Amino acid sequence: RLGIFIFVLWCFPREQQNSDQNIPRWIQIFLPLADLFAQDAGLWMERYFVRASGNIKKWSNEAGYQWSPARIFGLQLSVMIVAVILFGALFYLVSANVWTSVPLLVFIAFSAWIMPLYLIHRYAKIRMNQIAKILPFAIDLICSSMSAGLDFVSSIRYYTTLKMKDPLSLEFDILLREIELGKTRSDALRSMAERISIKSI
Repeated sequence: RLGIFIFVLWCFPREQQNSDQNIPRWIQIFLPLADLFAQDAGLWMERYFVRASGNIKKWSNEAGYQWSPARIFGLQLSVMIVAVILFGALFYLVSANVWTSVPLLVFIAFSAWIMPLYLIHRYAKIRMNQIAKILPFAIDLICSSMSAGLDFVSSIRYYTTLKMKDPLSLEFDILLREIELGKTRSDALRSMAERISIKSI
């Protein structure tokens, strides 16, 4: 029954966030269930695990997802529950020994709980390295554009029109949208610096 419920949630049409389109397909499958858990259990965990929530929010921003800690807690819960049910059913079908299957299920539950967080942290490190590598080229191009007569914001907009699809271009897109929505340039740049934990930024 749970498998049918998850399948229905997966197939049910929903509006994806922009950040959701850049994540692995297998994680996208769990997002409807994760959002369901995030409404109650995820918010409770975010409220009571403040320090962990801060780290999770930081890794989420660095990975480019910009998810709330509640959503990531919901993702961890959904992956853990599905993994325990699937492997529990498998152990039942093969008539596994209870004293063997229970410790294995505990290990599987722990591994499934940690996996989404580990992957987000890994994606964050990869993305920060990509931004660090492309940053010198971006600065040179922006400075050259300003020397040619463009202002700072127009130079950044010109960089984004090159459609290089690197993480820094995506961050510059967010920066421009925030400025268009009324944020001052200084505040938008500070927000970008908070999302990217690189000293050169």
